[in-house]
Amino acid sequence: VSDGKDVYGFGRKPQYLKWTTTIEHQLFSTSREAPPQALSDVGSSLFNKAARRTGGTAMVQVPISKSLDPTGKSLTVEAWVKSAGPNGVVIARGGPAQGYALLLQKGKPQFSVRSNDELSTVSGPARVVKRWVHLAGVLGDDKQLRLYVDGKLVAAAKAVGPLTGDPAQPTEVGADVQSAVGNYTSPLGFKGIIDEVQVYFRALSDDEIASRYSATGATPDAALVLSLSFDNGRAADASVHKNNGTVSGAKAVDGKFKAGMQFAGGKAGGKKTPARGSFVQRKWEADIPLYARAMALAGKTLFVAGPPDLINEEETFKKIMDRDPKVAEKLRQQNEALLGDQGGILWVVDATSGKKLAELKLKSLPAWDGLAAANGRLFLSTADGKIICFGE
Repeated sequence: VSDGKDVYGFGRKPQYLKWTTTIEHQLFSTSREAPPQALSDVGSSLFNKAARRTGGTAMVQVPISKSLDPTGKSLTVEAWVKSAGPNGVVIARGGPAQGYALLLQKGKPQFSVRSNDELSTVSGPARVVKRWVHLAGVLGDDKQLRLYVDGKLVAAAKAVGPLTGDPAQPTEVGADVQSAVGNYTSPLGFKGIIDEVQVYFRALSDDEIASRYSATGATPDAALVLSLSFDNGRAADASVHKNNGTVSGAKAVDGKFKAGMQFAGGKAGGKKTPARGSFVQRKWEADIPLYARAMALAGKTLFVAGPPDLINEEETFKKIMDRDPKVAEKLRQQNEALLGDQGGILWVVDATSGKKLAELKLKSLPAWDGLAAANGRLFLSTADGKIICFGE
């Protein structure tokens, strides 16, 4: 749909445009004006390889490896950060099916773990921006999620449990560019300096976290699977596993200890660049829990309706390749949802920001393109032959 200036759509995420398989979709807004770059500009100086690979987001990416598989394991993630902004991912691995993320939201630290589609999150009570701070998130064998700031426990919560599968997305520092682990919109680029990133496949104790806050550099530990000090300006892994990363758009500066890595926040260099696989610059984009079958725009309010989206397609594709016997049941549930067995979902969205304003459960699926707005009311044609009127 369009208001004459901008287009509001539901389509494949830009990073998947080069795939023949459908993969993940999202709601988005973009200008009606065509981007000025011609296809012949791909090789020009406007876009280097790093920017094209990460969509221009400043980040460090560590490839997937067997040693980084968190399936069934307790977990500790830590880093020193000096944030210049209130929001940003420090380190993330995974997406909406399996994963973990240490980040800042509204200036406050947060640790999220997602296991088998279910999210557990713990948040700190105080802002920690514009100063060096040591952050650590722990997922224990007791299914407790704990968050530490400067060596002290600041929050704890019950978690669903350890991850039940190896995430399809790689480990990323400074952003989460593919799909969000928690309740934030990707890539949520970090603005500031990150130093001494460590990942352990065991739950460090309170005393060990306090000791890590006082330590300089990595401490030898058999459970240490990733250790990035960023010394010498590189993302070389100091653990025995040598999970070396690739730096894109970030630069080495003075860190907490020797060198650290500085991230511009959002896009590399602070400039807007196209999302991966496309020259189109989206004004906003949002993951929504449905497949859009009908859309309508009324002023600055966007209405979207359709069947539930129950699976992460990239994760599911990986499970199919791994011959996971549980994937058939997931696919059956999604197929039944597409056929209408679970009804539909109506989302109400702020067209200027992409933020959800309301969500309604529908007893039946909407008819294709079956939304209309008029005289302060919303009319929805449904697949069971009814017309529903929403209004005061």
